[in-house]
Amino acid sequence: MNFKIVFGNKIKQIRIEKKMSITEFAELTGFTSSYISKIENYKINPTIKSVLQFCKKLNLKIDYFF
Repeated sequence: MNFKIVFGNKIKQIRIEKKMSITEFAELTGFTSSYISKIENYKINPTIKSVLQFCKKLNLKIDYFF
């Protein structure tokens, strides 16, 4: 499966489990709400730097996304 889709689904799942809006989740992770929305809607591929930032802010190991 396409990484963009897998990553977008997992990010959205985490956000929903935390019961956070896109804006709240953006503040938590250090991204803009527009960027979170684009990831969740598969409009962009995250950079490796972004993936690592999500991992750090959400306390996840990188293999969670693979």
